[in-house]
Amino acid sequence: MANNNSLVVQQAQAAINQLKYEVAQELGIQLSP
Repeated sequence: MANNNSLVVQQAQAAINQLKYEVAQELGIQLSP
């Protein structure tokens, strides 16, 4: 059960990261990886 939850958390963090970079790109903000 804990493994499932951590996988979901990892996927959520990855999605948030992706969204953050996409928004920054649209706004013309340069983010370092």
